[in-house]
Amino acid sequence: MQDLALPLRDIMRGAMALEADTRSRLEPAKRHIPAGLRRLLSSVADAGEGIHAANLAENAPSRADVARAARDIAAWDSDCDPANFGHVAAHALTRALGDARLLVSETVAALVFSQVAARASAGDADVAAAELLLALESHHVAGLAPGVEGAVRDEERMQVHVAVTGLILWLMAERPVAPDTEERLLDLSLAVARAIEPDTSAASGDSARRNAVADAAALAPVLRRHAGVI
Repeated sequence: MQDLALPLRDIMRGAMALEADTRSRLEPAKRHIPAGLRRLLSSVADAGEGIHAANLAENAPSRADVARAARDIAAWDSDCDPANFGHVAAHALTRALGDARLLVSETVAALVFSQVAARASAGDADVAAAELLLALESHHVAGLAPGVEGAVRDEERMQVHVAVTGLILWLMAERPVAPDTEERLLDLSLAVARAIEPDTSAASGDSARRNAVADAAALAPVLRRHAGVI
């Protein structure tokens, strides 16, 4: 059952996003629906949304999960846990993207992390973290259909870039002492990611002609410099 946890959570996120999208599409037609039926449909939608939200909240990563993911992108050793990274990453990206119509895949995040970890080393930890950022974007960890290149708008592509940058900055930053401050540290990391977007976009280059190794080397010091002040 543990092997199914990642794809099942992907399905749950998709169902919640679909419910929200369906609700917004039906909104203009509400005035044409009889009042009794309108109340019934609203009650069913509210109940379904509550179930999905409760399920996702129940599966939110613990403080120990976040600390483990942060350790892994600094150590890059044989003890790295791709599934844990996928879980933490999907939570952070879903929070970062908010009400955007884009879906986030925990499975894609875990697979991409596993691929980067297979060739990374602690001696080049920051470069590996930058490579992870680029790989998460290029493998479409978030999109209309995660894992598949889709027709996303330019502003949505930028949202994903900022979200993934914020995720990496969050995990590179020093862990907070207070047990209830991880979410605030994530929000701060996302704010920094938005502020430095011109720098990180320039360092990561144009995706159509991207040389991942060269771009990661250019991006790594930008990430380290800003993670150090979060």
